[in-house]
Amino acid sequence: MFRKLSLLFSLCFLFSTIVFSQNQQKIDSLIRIASTSTVDTNLVKTYERIALLYLRMQLDSTKIYAQKMIDVSKKLSKNEKLTLLCE
Repeated sequence: MFRKLSLLFSLCFLFSTIVFSQNQQKIDSLIRIASTSTVDTNLVKTYERIALLYLRMQLDSTKIYAQKMIDVSKKLSKNEKLTLLCE
């Protein structure tokens, strides 16, 4: 019984590590894209994707990128994007 639980725990840990690693790679790629993007709607969408990927891992980073998304949206006067965020 202990052996089965140990194996199950190991598999769960391995799976979560793989998922975290994949999300971190996506986040790193999106941050690189955001750093080279001009201020447009694509930048808003990029910040949104980053915030959503951070949502289950680091809430403080989620808040930072959500705020960046709001700031860029205000510069572009994209009220519809702000409305979606507030829902």
